[in-house]
Amino acid sequence: VSANNIRSFQNCTTIEGSIRINEVSMKGDRGRNVSSLTFESLLTFSTVTEITGYLVLQSLGVGVRNLSFFKNLRVIHGRSLYDHSYSLFVDQTNLEYLGLRKLKNIKFGSVLIKNNIHLCYLQNFPWSTLFSNNGQ
Repeated sequence: VSANNIRSFQNCTTIEGSIRINEVSMKGDRGRNVSSLTFESLLTFSTVTEITGYLVLQSLGVGVRNLSFFKNLRVIHGRSLYDHSYSLFVDQTNLEYLGLRKLKNIKFGSVLIKNNIHLCYLQNFPWSTLFSNNGQ
């Protein structure tokens, strides 16, 4: 996701495919004339309820403290997986809490959340209720 294409997700409820937001997304790319994303621009995703692929969030920067911009996300299908394993991957962020309050199901794939030194309340998250099968 970049500043150049984020508007294409406006008012979407289902993302057919995967979402990857990383350091280049947040900082932009001057060489390619791509502006940086802000937390406010990420609010475009507030209408999304389903992602058919995976959701990856890496090195989001200091301005992103939670994932409330995905406040209506209910299902990650995992039809394609990040690194052949993950439907949700969160790495090296400044998140303080997830904020995925409506997430109810991860159909396929695993979850990896690592290197998030400010992230709290993970132990209280009902992970086992999200997965469709025990092998996840």
